[in-house]
Amino acid sequence: IIDIQFVPKTNQIAIFYFNKSVEYITLDPEKPQSTIQEGLPAFARLFAFSNNGKLLAMTTDRKIEIYEVGGKHLQSIDTKFHAPFQLAFSLDDQSIAVSGSRDNMGKLQQYDLKTGVVNLEIESHEQNIVCFAYSPDGKRIATGGVDNLVRIWSKDSGRQLLSFTGHRRT
Repeated sequence: IIDIQFVPKTNQIAIFYFNKSVEYITLDPEKPQSTIQEGLPAFARLFAFSNNGKLLAMTTDRKIEIYEVGGKHLQSIDTKFHAPFQLAFSLDDQSIAVSGSRDNMGKLQQYDLKTGVVNLEIESHEQNIVCFAYSPDGKRIATGGVDNLVRIWSKDSGRQLLSFTGHRRT
């Protein structure tokens, strides 16, 4: 097992295996059901479900692969990230973002799911952006990096709104 997640808007969990498959288990104590989705890419690292529970995304070497949950491959998006740190769908499920490091700069790139084209790029952390989160209203993105900075960005313009230092050990 390399990852386990609840599938949004369902009564299922997804268990991701090294053998390029995911098992969906319905969480019914009286009648649990299991289905297997096979043929996923080798070396998938990060997994994310869309907020509506209909899409599954995963990162491979320099790509994001998009599948229907339990179904067919829909799209490949070239990211140029060799080893991304986080993957997430936007709250409206219209975009998907990935963070990591490219060219020795921490970056976050968000891709339009209809076109596969970058619709937002954040590049400011001096080292890897290891985590990010969309705000509950979907209008901002928070990023955290190895540089111990937390930054808040406008999702629409990519403009930095706030910056502060994260916790440091003393």
